[in-house]
Amino acid sequence: MTWGSRRSGVAALAALTLPLITACQASTAEVTVATASPAPPAEVIAAEKRAQTTLESLDRAQRVGQLLMVGVDVRAATRATAWVSRYHLGGVLLTGSTELTVGQAKKITDTLHDAAADAPRPIVAVDQEGGANQTLRANDFYDIPSAAEQATWDVGRGTPPIPLNAPSCGPAPCGWLAST
Repeated sequence: MTWGSRRSGVAALAALTLPLITACQASTAEVTVATASPAPPAEVIAAEKRAQTTLESLDRAQRVGQLLMVGVDVRAATRATAWVSRYHLGGVLLTGSTELTVGQAKKITDTLHDAAADAPRPIVAVDQEGGANQTLRANDFYDIPSAAEQATWDVGRGTPPIPLNAPSCGPAPCGWLAST
């Protein structure tokens, strides 16, 4: 091979490589533009502003209290009102077992919320896992199946089975009671 043919081979290789390098650089810029995040919806922005405003209105003790959730037996839940008031608790977990009705459970929740006069209302949760762990057992609440039974549900085919006659506590059946 002569020097002239080598030079023309190098020139040909450069002629082929240069467009490929340019194309790679162009596609990188296109990908960067294509992955830009859309702006969050207005309701998300509004919720973030409300949360920030609430946080800024709390003193240090109230901020620390919002990090805490205490467990209390559902039959003595009103004792937690003093703790909610004094320590600005972020949540109360009702444990144990009771035959409280939906109305009685709501009254406990309202009492705990009212105790948070100078801080955000606490989240009120119940130990309602299913099977043997169901704090609320009155007729107002349907039985939640055990975890072993729930594991057999084909959740890929839709919503887990909820009894058609399950009473409603708002957006969810009462067996899944949540504090608002």
